[in-house]
This record gives sequence, C-alpha cells and structure tokens, in this order.
Amino acid sequence: MPGPIVWLVAALLLAPPAWAAEGDAPETAVTGELVDVKCYATMGLRGAIHQECAVKCAKEHWPVGVLEETSERLYPLVVPSAAVADAMGQRVRVTGTVALGGVWLLPSRLEVEREGVWADVVLPSLTETP
Repeated sequence: MPGPIVWLVAALLLAPPAWAAEGDAPETAVTGELVDVKCYATMGLRGAIHQECAVKCAKEHWPVGVLEETSERLYPLVVPSAAVADAMGQRVRVTGTVALGGVWLLPSRLEVEREGVWADVVLPSLTETP
C-alpha cells in the first residue's frame, strides 16, 4: 500500500485548481540533483551510488525532487515521478513556479545534463485527462 507521501502528491496532482492560482508567481530555475524524496529525506541517500534505487522508487511513483546544488535545499516536484525516472541521480535544471508556500516546484521545463549538454525531458501535462 502506498505511503502517506504518495497520497499527498496524488492529492496535489488531482487538484490543479488548488495550486493554479499561484500562476502569477514568476518562474524560477533550480539546478541540482534529481533525487527520490523518500530515500533522501529518511536516509540522506543520493548520488551515483543510489541511482539504481532512485530510478526504481521513481518508477514506483514515490515523490521526486531537485536538491539544489548551491543551497542543498530540496524542492519536491509536482510531476508524475515515473515520467522523470530516467533522469534520477543526474544533474538537472528545472524551470517552474515555486508554489504551496514556497515548498513545491511546479515544473514547466525539466532538462538533464549529459556529457555537458542539456537535453529536455518530456513532461506530461498535469491538466489533461488521459
């Protein structure tokens, strides 16, 4: 059975009008490592040594976030985790709106750095129904 963090993220994803009002906030860019929130928050796990587990957690829909590289502040992402699983443990640049009291990051763009080149990761729309 999914844990409480999964239910919280699911509730946020299913209720876009609750956070859409913050759309007037300017977009910001955050650069850092894409981590799974569960393992980072509970055990401090990150980096290449944890990448395989992070990919597995993301594919199992555990929340993901960007650990900002200069401040080491964690920005949980409002995004289906499985959609970004291939970028886990890698350096990413996320552009979006910081929402819900400055805690969550609603990404409009996510890029992963591979061999010094930034490449876009396709993000699914959170407002469209399948």
